Amino acid sequence: MPTNITLSDEIYRRLEQLAVGFDTPERVIERLLDDAGNVSIGAAISKPYLSFVPDEITFKNELIKHKKAQIVLHMNNGARDVLHWNASRFQPRSNLRANLWSGTLRNWKEKGIVSAELSILPKGDRHAGDNTNLLVELSEELKWTFDEVARYFEEIEIIRSDDDLPYYRLVTFSEETPDSLKEIGGLNDLYERHLDIGSEYDPDDYHDH
Repeated sequence: MPTNITLSDEIYRRLEQLAVGFDTPERVIERLLDDAGNVSIGAAISKPYLSFVPDEITFKNELIKHKKAQIVLHMNNGARDVLHWNASRFQPRSNLRANLWSGTLRNWKEKGIVSAELSILPKGDRHAGDNTNLLVELSEELKWTFDEVARYFEEIEIIRSDDDLPYYRLVTFSEETPDSLKEIGGLNDLYERHLDIGSEYDPDDYHDH
């Protein structure tokens, strides 16, 4: 016969943070009990720390409207990864943390993820000559944060063949770009990166910002 128990709001919130996918509180407790035989309780609950900019409630509300976010993952070996989350199906009733644990953070132990920082990606107005959307595209391509791209981006141009056909896009960044970002982004010694043709953005619209 099932037994009903009463949990404080704080305990329920902690259980919710430990949920994987669409876990019920009972399933979370069951998994913790199963883990207790093999690892300490401290190890069982040491999931990656999540931080939301500016806070979790505001982040969720903005994600519902803008549908695209940046996730910066920090690994236990000191490395990091920058991902873009296309949340086109995210709705007001969607469970934010459940989406993360069943998506980007799935198998976090095997991936070595220790923390994740989440922020909303801005959306610009291309018709106004705003280069925001271009910077978002470059951020995803280079695995830099949006702020890093915005800080060091200088210009982008189309390189054409002798018969005037578009050959590739040449993106140039500041010489002040840190070596770590230069390596991550695959820049050459001139702080340039060659990108394939195929963007919806016209490089003639975007130069020094």
